[in-house]
Amino acid sequence: MTIKRDKILTGLILLIVGILFLAAPTTTTKIIYGAVGVVLAISGILRLIMALRIKEAGVMKILAIIFAAILLILGIFFLINPNFLIAYDYIIFGLLMIANGFVNILGVIKGEIKIQGSKFLYILLSAVLLIAGIVVLLHPFSAAAMLTRLIGIMLILSGVINLVIALRIRTK
Repeated sequence: MTIKRDKILTGLILLIVGILFLAAPTTTTKIIYGAVGVVLAISGILRLIMALRIKEAGVMKILAIIFAAILLILGIFFLINPNFLIAYDYIIFGLLMIANGFVNILGVIKGEIKIQGSKFLYILLSAVLLIAGIVVLLHPFSAAAMLTRLIGIMLILSGVINLVIALRIRTK
């Protein structure tokens, strides 16, 4: 149940942040990045709590703790220094998307994430997320508004993928 809740929470947060990026690409960039810092810090805290509650001491628990710590540290850093995020946002969000996709794929392959029905859809959606992160890293745009819109679209895609995956996770 914890993984399902985590995926739903992550999906909703990514959807909200993605919509904000699309709605105001240039005029509220600093405000949005401040909000991203808050969201990342809160998400990191919640993921850390959930990761520490995982009873099995497997690879997923270790990866979940590491990912939670990264989110928390990034959130605090972006709150302190939002200009850094503006300068390097495509790298940060690309890496987060790659990490999320990788953790999803590894979790289902190792059997630590139990999927209802076919595992293929879960792996496919996670692979799309991973590839989208690579695309963001390899093709940064010089125009900040275009980059912000691209990140918004990728975050919305990431949010939808996490929500679809959450609906497919078995609770027992």
